[in-house]
Amino acid sequence: MEKPTSKKQAVIIIHGIGNQYPMETAKEFVENIKEDSDILYSSPDREANYFETRRLSLSQKKTDFYEFYWANLISEPKLSELYFWVLKLLFCKKPSSRVQLLVWSIRILTLSLLFTFGYIVFIDIQNFEKEGYLTFTHSGIFALVSFVLLKFIVPIINSKAAQTVGDAVKYLTPSPQNIESRYKIRKKGIQLLTKLHEKTDEDGQPLYQRIIIVGHSLGSVVAYDLITNLWHEYMYEYHPDEFPAAQPILEEMTALINQSHQQKEQTFPIEQFRELQKKLFKEIKKLKNPWLISDFISIGSPLCHGNYILTKNFEEFDKKTNYREYPLCPPKIEVKKEKNAIVKDYDNAISFSANLVLNNKGIRDKKPMRFINHNSQFSFIQWTNIYFQNDFVGGELNEFFGKGIQNVALKANGNWIKRNLPFFSHTNYWSKSQQHSIDEILKQIF
Repeated sequence: MEKPTSKKQAVIIIHGIGNQYPMETAKEFVENIKEDSDILYSSPDREANYFETRRLSLSQKKTDFYEFYWANLISEPKLSELYFWVLKLLFCKKPSSRVQLLVWSIRILTLSLLFTFGYIVFIDIQNFEKEGYLTFTHSGIFALVSFVLLKFIVPIINSKAAQTVGDAVKYLTPSPQNIESRYKIRKKGIQLLTKLHEKTDEDGQPLYQRIIIVGHSLGSVVAYDLITNLWHEYMYEYHPDEFPAAQPILEEMTALINQSHQQKEQTFPIEQFRELQKKLFKEIKKLKNPWLISDFISIGSPLCHGNYILTKNFEEFDKKTNYREYPLCPPKIEVKKEKNAIVKDYDNAISFSANLVLNNKGIRDKKPMRFINHNSQFSFIQWTNIYFQNDFVGGELNEFFGKGIQNVALKANGNWIKRNLPFFSHTNYWSKSQQHSIDEILKQIF
């Protein structure tokens, strides 16, 4: 988006799963992406309402970095919840295309091990019936191995799994026992973003020109939910200087989305779309809407698995996008009823006409203008998605969330394990060894 001039910009970093400590992710992120000549300043953070978090700033750039810390707002799941969630993903649901080969490999390996163990027990029983003695399953070696596994190894695995995957279990499962945690996380995130929108300089003007949200791993899902819910609070907040309010870029964006929908066979014009997103963000600001979020950067995002992690199946996921519960990029076109049939409403594809209510010296006045739909945030928010090719937590997002997302696929640097084994590059996106990944992040921030 447009680079800041006199005003600052704010970057919100949202950490992923794991036993995270406050500012651990944010400090590592900023320290690794900053230039060597830049000085990092740490100041009290009065926005997040935590004494544990800080506002980080750079001496040579007008940018403040905040961490949205949410690890303390979610509890570890019970082992029954954890195992049920993992078993459901591995054996009950159709895997996403990103992990299809991996999941089927795990399924085959697991069934092979169970079959092998069952076969050994079966042979052992046959030997007992024929020869009168037991071998493997009643040997000291089997008993010793079983004791070590159950007494030491399994508890360690359970504890580590609960501290890492447990966050995903609790946040991605909207069961009654998890609703409170999901609500607290979203409420806290929206409070932070609202305070940053309202933060002013010494002249009473907005301190920040724009806000960039960076979400890593499960943090990208949290970020997506915050963007989804926060726009509802700002979609009517316009204060244009004159009427009728000029909205030519909104018309251009609507035309592009309509055209791309009607000509499905053609390649989506992503460069043209992203350029219009920049312009539409400026148009919204020109009409004095206080909205500031211009960019969303998802890193190693599990959103690439779509319905595999968010809903029961693709049919439910598709319904939620049709009901406009999940915003897409570009937005899904509005529908209307015409001659007893449901058809696409191309005139009101991503916006609708309504009255803006103004209060002028106690006198209420109504002025017509167009308002962008509650699910059309990504008509003016650029979404960039970065992932390593061997990081199967993340992946390309176009399949589920739209062709307007700019995907950046990278090969991880390092030893053979980090370059090739699944998931081993997941926590290295802003590691100094991954300069090409840092460069992609910097392109979007500065």
